[in-house]
Amino acid sequence: MLTIKLKPFNITRGIMGLAISSLFVLYALGVVRSDVMQSLENIAYDVRLNLSRPDEMDHSVVIVDIDEKSLRAEGRWPWPRDKVAQMVENLVNRYQVALIGFDVLFAESDNTSGLNTLKSLAEGPLQQDPAYQEQYERLKPLLDLDGRFARALQDTPVVLGYYFLNQHSHGDASSTVGKLPPPVLLSGEYPARTPFVEATGYGAPLPRLMESAASAGFIDMPLVDTDGVMRKMPMLQSYEGHLYESFALAMLRQLMGNPPIELNMQGGYEGSEINLGLESIQVGQLRIPVNERGTALVPYRGRFPSFPYVSATDVLQGKSIPELDNAIVLVGTTAAGLLDLRTTPVHNFFPGVEVHANMITGILDGSVKHRPSYVYGLEFVLVLCIGLLMSLLYMRLRLYQTLLITIVLVSGLVSWNFYAWSTNNIDFPIVAKIAMIFFLFVYHLSYEFFIEQRKKRELTHLFGQYVPPTIVDEMSKNPERFGMGGETRNMTVMFTDIRNFTSLSENADPQLITQLVNDYFSQMTEIIHAHRGTIDKYIGDAIMAFWGAPLEDPQHAENAVNAAMAMRAAQPLIAERFREKGWPVFRMGIGLNSGPMHVGNMGSRFRMAYTVFGDEVNLGSRLEGLTKRYHTSVIVSEMTKQLYPEIVYRELDLVRVVGREKPVKIYEPLGYEKFLSVSELDELFRFHEGLELYRNQQWEEAKKIFFNLLKDDSSHFVYHEYLARTLRMMHEPPEEGWQGVYVLKGK
Repeated sequence: MLTIKLKPFNITRGIMGLAISSLFVLYALGVVRSDVMQSLENIAYDVRLNLSRPDEMDHSVVIVDIDEKSLRAEGRWPWPRDKVAQMVENLVNRYQVALIGFDVLFAESDNTSGLNTLKSLAEGPLQQDPAYQEQYERLKPLLDLDGRFARALQDTPVVLGYYFLNQHSHGDASSTVGKLPPPVLLSGEYPARTPFVEATGYGAPLPRLMESAASAGFIDMPLVDTDGVMRKMPMLQSYEGHLYESFALAMLRQLMGNPPIELNMQGGYEGSEINLGLESIQVGQLRIPVNERGTALVPYRGRFPSFPYVSATDVLQGKSIPELDNAIVLVGTTAAGLLDLRTTPVHNFFPGVEVHANMITGILDGSVKHRPSYVYGLEFVLVLCIGLLMSLLYMRLRLYQTLLITIVLVSGLVSWNFYAWSTNNIDFPIVAKIAMIFFLFVYHLSYEFFIEQRKKRELTHLFGQYVPPTIVDEMSKNPERFGMGGETRNMTVMFTDIRNFTSLSENADPQLITQLVNDYFSQMTEIIHAHRGTIDKYIGDAIMAFWGAPLEDPQHAENAVNAAMAMRAAQPLIAERFREKGWPVFRMGIGLNSGPMHVGNMGSRFRMAYTVFGDEVNLGSRLEGLTKRYHTSVIVSEMTKQLYPEIVYRELDLVRVVGREKPVKIYEPLGYEKFLSVSELDELFRFHEGLELYRNQQWEEAKKIFFNLLKDDSSHFVYHEYLARTLRMMHEPPEEGWQGVYVLKGK
């Protein structure tokens, strides 16, 4: 039989526990607000969403994409309206789609046909010319491209998009362009106190297009959370007292034959102004759960893309596209410069058109999450009960008992919360309860014990001057594993150096140079520590650091490269600050190499230092020196690149450095591919292609590529270097067996 021994009751400790609990009770009641708690709640929401998302392609909605391929084939956007009309006709007649929605705006007239010029002549100089007037009347309907598009919209299932402006919009928030569709609910047809999102202006399609289309819905998404993430969108917005439907809602209603919209209010009675808030929107048989503002949570299916994408030019050309058969079609764009990007819980760069697609399919399959009004009452009861339990019971239990209860409470709350989320689509808040449990547990744990960290202090004494405090904390969990003895490990070493420091220091005040270097070293050290690096030493104007010791780091190359890129990115900011202070500005070179290295506490009985040495360390120092030769800030070896291939690199050369017989490929890290433009990637591909031709001794072809690269961008030293080498090789071919190795004569 389990016996629990309770410790004596401590009034002070109990009161403090109740005080902590009361803060969370007030937060659950909405009396106290906290941006931090809301941010954590957003994170918890994102975690649940990503854990439960299906990550399956939904073929019921197809996105006709105005992509780069389409722009190359059809010309830059906006296209002439007769081309858009042709696309609509192809979608309806050839592909038999069920519904078309345009996530683009047609707010301006199409004047590309020259009709306005002909009209001005017909009403001016050629007004009395019968032949011209006859031709003008014949050509007018053919050149009226907006009319052509309007005729294509008639009697077709097309939903146009428009946007609302509000007080947070840029520019004139009260401007009005085009014509709005009829509201779905007039002022007086819904409870006036319902706090819908209120618009102050709009941008809508041309009146003739709006009158020809079957329907229209707003495509703007005004409700972005404080962290910039798009988690919800309004289903209805208010403008001049009337309610207008969202793009997704307009699409669904059009698909269902335009049934009326009903607002389901919680509490009160039919026709009464007394209610507890909007709970859902009823559209035929579909019920859309919303909050009191008419806002629905977007049920993201997965990362981009979650729907089939079809190039718009393929539709215009009438190619065979089975995916379009009886599909709901959204016309949008992913072309650079046109792309409407949103930050979402599932992806940082998410096309706006796909947000609408997720909303449509989520409503159709009933996967929209919601937070019913009773959730807030239940949240208050749970926070109150858990707070009382922990405040009054924890102080009388032993550490292992409080730990066990804490684990059970957290596990139970998380499991129940996720069950309600995944089974009933209910979004219960969770952060207040978990945070309260955490704070109360930490409080009681701290009260129970004094801070006993003798072993941690010993480690701090041994390693604190080399490694960041976070790594010392990790080492302190298993202090017996660490010592100052020597060993061989696979690691990454970094050498940095200030360019032309000698000449700079000769012409400047010594105190200024000292202050400048100290400031610079402090910032670089912070970056190295932030990426889990160990400072080996400062050598004059140079820094030596390494990754992989004393704490083993499987990602030592990744952390080192990311640190180098962060240091490179910090240089312009440092330079700007130095200019403001009137200090001289300098450049920096960084060399990285990975491989087996010896590490340990080395020196003499007079002075010891925790350091690394070996052939791979020497190569890292040589690579730092090569940054001057290749006019770049960062150079990494092929060994480092192989350990961290997830980013894009520019291959610089195949070199044989002094003191090392085996040649090594060297690279410049550029960053993640998603952050590089298409032109940058294309330029990099062409350079690597030219490099391959150069090494295969195809001089003429290599010369053309390097020459064209220089024409496009003359700032890259390597383009000059390889063009010069190629021209030299054309006149003085290398010896037989040459493999493209460049032999360096000095350090």
